[in-house]
Amino acid sequence: VKHFSSRSNSVVAEVWQVVAQVQVLTLADALCLAAVAKDGLAVVQNVVCQVKVMLFSETTRSSLCFEGSCLDWDKVRNVPGGCPLQVRWIEEFLSQPAGEQLSAEIGFVENLQQLIFGKNLEGLQTALREALPAAFGKLEIHVEAVRNISIPIKPVLDTICAAQPGIVGIEGLAVGDLPTWVQCVQQLKRARVLVHAWTNRDVDNPAHFHQLLQSLPTQVRGLDFQNLACTFHEFPAAMLPSACIAFGTIVLQKDMKGLSARGSMDFADFVGLFPRFPSHVRIVRASLGTKGHWNFSAQAMADVFRAKFPGLQVLQLELSLRHSADTNDVPFIDLARALIEAGVRVEVTKIRCRAAQYEFLRAAMKYGGALVNEEEDEGDEIVYPFSHPRFDWTKVSVSGDEIGEGDM
Repeated sequence: VKHFSSRSNSVVAEVWQVVAQVQVLTLADALCLAAVAKDGLAVVQNVVCQVKVMLFSETTRSSLCFEGSCLDWDKVRNVPGGCPLQVRWIEEFLSQPAGEQLSAEIGFVENLQQLIFGKNLEGLQTALREALPAAFGKLEIHVEAVRNISIPIKPVLDTICAAQPGIVGIEGLAVGDLPTWVQCVQQLKRARVLVHAWTNRDVDNPAHFHQLLQSLPTQVRGLDFQNLACTFHEFPAAMLPSACIAFGTIVLQKDMKGLSARGSMDFADFVGLFPRFPSHVRIVRASLGTKGHWNFSAQAMADVFRAKFPGLQVLQLELSLRHSADTNDVPFIDLARALIEAGVRVEVTKIRCRAAQYEFLRAAMKYGGALVNEEEDEGDEIVYPFSHPRFDWTKVSVSGDEIGEGDM
């Protein structure tokens, strides 16, 4: 706690120190202290100095936008009439320890992006402060992540470049947007993960990403392509920079309402047409479904994944079963077991199916050694996709050394 000039502030600061030695003070405790007395408000404003903000778009569109070939884990529905910017998961936000630096997930209304981001960085920071409790005063704002920008106009991208987030997502990218987006990417000197979601239909071939790959900043560690309008058949994998160790999302035999999902390919096409990736790619994210029959054994599938990704250490899986499918129709459990036996860490970030199927798959996956995301069960590990700000990069080694947060 910093020194205070007045005696009353010094007393409050001493009380804060004593209490903090006995128990961890939460953000809710700090706000209560600020509400009780003016001196308490002064203490809180001197203790809490910075906030790391993760920004996520909130849509007012229909539920269909949530049903892509891979899950938009960050996409939530905005409540009509809500604020343009508001803290998400308020209980979790208030339960974090009160300290010099806080973290906050803030949702922004998707169709107000130009208003929120289109002024400048100072304007964005002012709006973010207004979305946080007023007791904190003029906090120092650091934008850690933005998911997803869907209006890639120059004023919006200029603000993103000025903010320098570690994770940046763009949505609805069209071929005509690529030159402007590439110029933006070249200026993102702190970006470690780039996400491209729901590309426009004219992005019908991954060769369109040639210029993007050529322009990637050297520190980028992950590329996540979600719900593309094309498959990865001709993806220029050899162009990935050596620093890029994570790639996704590969969509295999996935259907949506009886039709082939965006970017989905049969496993036979994956075998014959999907490129071999360089060995520095160690984390892979895949979305597996139940479109058609899986004609390959689990061991053969595991061998193909390891052949396509010779450096594979972590395979993140999103699993989906349509209502008419049976768990015996899919090789998911045996695939995970075969990969684990080969030394690959298997993480299941999401299971989408009927409740009975979910319980069976969850238990079988865990029994076989896979890590399964179980947010609803307190105490269980949350398995984040590599494009999530809370993904733990230290679990992946490069040449025998772990990647620390400082490297990211």
